[in-house]
Amino acid sequence: MPGPAAAGDEPRLWRSAVVRDLAWAIGSPPLVAFPQAADTWADSSWYQEQLAGFWPVLKQLDEDPAFPGEAFRSRRDKRLGAWFESLLGEWLARDERYDLLARNLAIRQPRKGGSRETVGELDFVVRDLARDRVEHWEVAVKFYLGYLPGTGDHVWVGPGLKDRLDIKLDRLRKHQLAVPQLPGAQSILKERGFKLQGSRAIMKGRLFYPLGAGFAPPGQAVHDHLRGWWTRTGKFAEFFAEYPWTWRRLNRREWLAPVSDSDSGKDALPVGEFAAGDDLKNAAWPRMVAALAEGVEVSRGFVVPDNWGVPAPGNSK
Repeated sequence: MPGPAAAGDEPRLWRSAVVRDLAWAIGSPPLVAFPQAADTWADSSWYQEQLAGFWPVLKQLDEDPAFPGEAFRSRRDKRLGAWFESLLGEWLARDERYDLLARNLAIRQPRKGGSRETVGELDFVVRDLARDRVEHWEVAVKFYLGYLPGTGDHVWVGPGLKDRLDIKLDRLRKHQLAVPQLPGAQSILKERGFKLQGSRAIMKGRLFYPLGAGFAPPGQAVHDHLRGWWTRTGKFAEFFAEYPWTWRRLNRREWLAPVSDSDSGKDALPVGEFAAGDDLKNAAWPRMVAALAEGVEVSRGFVVPDNWGVPAPGNSK
């Protein structure tokens, strides 16, 4: 039986795209880590350990024609974050190392007038049987593009320009990981007999660097974080004209694990033909695309409209 693979080998290993996503959710490196808080922010080696321990189950699932079940595959919440959370929930429910005690545990506190308000949520409450330890797990999957908005400061923004890495990290560290300390959380944890002994932040995804430009990673990024590139529509075909690859657009469900040419049923196209298509040429929003060689992904990036970008200071509404 082969052992855990490096990112990029998954299309050759797994028949099922869902199993490929599941392996990615477990074993891919985190985006960031804080060595001074290693119990909360694990580095890549911890995730590889989890993947190795779960490898026999992944193998069984990939050979099971009944997996994934329709309820798992056709979840109503189509957000990518919800899909990522579902994958981690599937792992925790099947891994003998863990006991999944609670999921999406809403925390409510009294407010004036006697009503109660929701002040937060615990994504997972997990018992790690190997360490005899109960933990709160907060999870996220994010994709950020490195951008220089004219202020001299590099920023990492989501493709929709409504999300920023620094803001997300600040909220995750100061609010989401602190939810268990709120009185309402203490009360419900006590009611359920959960005595938390720590929290774990699982933040995965990919950072996309401007194509052909030097751009430093964010200071908290792990050294082996997953990388991609981004470029504007007008420069895409010219840059890749000499590469012997074929291309296709990725739908949001394909943003996690590497893809193969058999996943979507759509033919991958030479770069000139692909760039000339309406789906890319006239797109009003960034498109994630993948290049394939011999049927498997070899490169991934965002092609963004020529007018895409963060407004310069003083020009924002």
